[in-house]
Amino acid sequence: MKRIKFAIINYQLIIEKAINLTLSVKLETRGRKSKLILQQKVILLLLKQLFRKSNREMGFLCLVFSALTNIDISYKTIERLYSDFEVYIILQNILIITYSKLDLKNLNLSSDGTGFSLMISKNYKEFVIKTKDKGKNSKNQKVTINKKKKIKKKMFIYSFQILDLNTRLYIAYGTSFKSEDEVFKEAIKMMKSLNFNVINSIRLDKYYSNNKKVNYICDNLNIENIYVIPKKM
Repeated sequence: MKRIKFAIINYQLIIEKAINLTLSVKLETRGRKSKLILQQKVILLLLKQLFRKSNREMGFLCLVFSALTNIDISYKTIERLYSDFEVYIILQNILIITYSKLDLKNLNLSSDGTGFSLMISKNYKEFVIKTKDKGKNSKNQKVTINKKKKIKKKMFIYSFQILDLNTRLYIAYGTSFKSEDEVFKEAIKMMKSLNFNVINSIRLDKYYSNNKKVNYICDNLNIENIYVIPKKM
């Protein structure tokens, strides 16, 4: 309860600071006017993550407290927050403000990538083991045959995160429909853009142990030690 109270109090302060960092630009909007202002959108999304609720569960909580807040929204409103460009900018500002409050020097990092199945019938881990890592590349598609043409559909969405072991803070990330290799490069680019002076070390699994990926890290990051699990012992 103390942790949640501390988070909620600080959410208001850090969101206001993040909004003040943003230039006032009028974005093109379609459809009906949102019932929520920008600050409410961001805090709703952060509270959803804090309480570890699904979109539907958070929508129900908003309905329960609508008598107090006078805000009546559905879970669809919460779903749309993930594609709201203004919300994305504020969350990025919050991340930068968080970095500035922490002593992020001499970083020791750990990182890994994974995939999330877009179909109930497929499990990412089992698929990768079965295909011997081939399921991690951009050719990972399911082909369904229509009467007149073939339709290609993606089976997985990929994610790669970089974690600071000292603060347990996610420093950088990448997401893509293409491959683990693609999200790996996106995360490294994000790390590079943050301009950390010294990175002591980074830890990677065997998929990232080849020379091409190791050289990519060295070319983009000022890093002293790279630890990788070899494919063969």
